[in-house]
Amino acid sequence: MTPLVASSIHELIQASETVRSELRNEPWWRGQANASWPLVAGVLRRDGGWRYEQEIVRRFVQGAASRHHNLPPLNERARWLFLMQHYRLPTRLLDWTESVLVAAYFAVCENPLEPGAVYGLDPIALTRACINRDRIQGAAEREAATIFTMAFEDPGGWDKAAIAVQADEIDTRMLVQRSAFTLHGGATPLHELKDASTYLRSVHILPEAKPGIR
Repeated sequence: MTPLVASSIHELIQASETVRSELRNEPWWRGQANASWPLVAGVLRRDGGWRYEQEIVRRFVQGAASRHHNLPPLNERARWLFLMQHYRLPTRLLDWTESVLVAAYFAVCENPLEPGAVYGLDPIALTRACINRDRIQGAAEREAATIFTMAFEDPGGWDKAAIAVQADEIDTRMLVQRSAFTLHGGATPLHELKDASTYLRSVHILPEAKPGIR
């Protein structure tokens, strides 16, 4: 996947239109301040594996009542992970947005000496490639529920899958940032999963262009 390059807002908008023309469905966007960072969910970047994941989930659930007053039922595992993601704990969710400018902010807000990246993702094509479903998944659908459950129980056989999931808007920040999420079964980066060229594009932002774009 050869990235496009942008050195200004104008060039970034032009590049985003190119990405839209190459993908079948309206893309989601993600900005990363360092273009070398892999597209991997936070908890899956850690060395502790699923035991580490289950331990932080357990500790979060135990302490959540003193910090949040509208907790989901214990059996609604998807909503617990969305709540953890909201509080910036590492989960197997990866943040995306429907706004290329929101993504651009995160690509230029730090790491001034490194190129940033804005990724365009076709969420439906990703889900089709990984689990052969032609739609963004609801949290209660079988495949999504299986991957959510992996945060609470021993892992299953979904290490080569990632899917686009619909999230409940639990906070106004999700509305303002036009939040979207991918849900990851394992630590394989998105660009290494099956048929990545059908659903993923990237735009690199040169380090010297970051101050002007910011």
